[in-house]
Amino acid sequence: MRCSKTERFRIALCSILIPFSFMLSGCGGGSSGSQPDYTNIAAYGAVSGKNFNIVNTRTGLAQTIVNSDVIGAATFVGGGMDVAVVSGSGVINIYNVSTGAVVGSFNCGCTLNTQGIASSPDGRYIAVAGDSAPDANVVMLWNQQTGMCDYKFDLGERVKIMAFSPDGKYLAAGGTGGAVKIWNISTDFFVNVGNNTSTIETIAFSPDGQILATANINEKVRFWKTSDGTRTGSPADISGASVLFFLPDGNSIATAGFTGTLHKYRVADGADEGALGPAVIPYRSSISGDFKTAFIRYDDKKFRMLDTVTGGVSMSFDAMGTGDQFQDMSW
Repeated sequence: MRCSKTERFRIALCSILIPFSFMLSGCGGGSSGSQPDYTNIAAYGAVSGKNFNIVNTRTGLAQTIVNSDVIGAATFVGGGMDVAVVSGSGVINIYNVSTGAVVGSFNCGCTLNTQGIASSPDGRYIAVAGDSAPDANVVMLWNQQTGMCDYKFDLGERVKIMAFSPDGKYLAAGGTGGAVKIWNISTDFFVNVGNNTSTIETIAFSPDGQILATANINEKVRFWKTSDGTRTGSPADISGASVLFFLPDGNSIATAGFTGTLHKYRVADGADEGALGPAVIPYRSSISGDFKTAFIRYDDKKFRMLDTVTGGVSMSFDAMGTGDQFQDMSW
């Protein structure tokens, strides 16, 4: 539903005057259109609970940004020029990547769930989830251009993870009790997905946005039609997936459980198509707009840039000192 006028307020956004770009040679990914020519990651945990790092993946060097409150998740916005960080107190701060300065702030009026934040592909919306009344279990879409809350969607339970479809038409959310909903943002229509019984660990849209893959602790990876929430394909024989993304052709996914290495599985029949990348347990990932490149934090505390077609690694550096909790990556 749309937010009421009384819930809306404006914020002042500072102009970004300092350009910032890092070229990354050998990177095979990026979305079309306003594709940035640099690549960074947002990570936290190495400095303190209130600080986080922006890491230049070309050099492996980290820039520490001081946050005013204990942080949760982070996501890049503004074409990668800024990073939005959600704090439990109900404030979303937006920092300029190059200067570390706050260039925007949203006060959501409730305690926020610090586990999830997502930005729409066109940069219009930041999605966060409430964690206290009146917006407990509610996903809120904040319009970065107006500083207003445009939509609210009630998941019905504590939100664990959120994701936008590649075209920005849909937003999916998974909860701690197994609920999954897919919202069509323009029509305000949603569908319930399946009968999951345990926490949704990760979700992923196909490149064409027509299929949503879900994974929870106790069940296999399953596939759902975005339009109506019905099952499609065949479940991949893996449970407890910690990493999940589609490959460029949309016919296969790459996923791994909590104790396994990354493998490819066909959507149509769930068949295991073999390993992808190094024989190390993956911990967290971010996928490029064309699905050809994944940036993965592995269990050996190394970050690696992975070619999702060949499985080749184009760059690797040690995560120590840059933040053990990898959050997001700009493309």
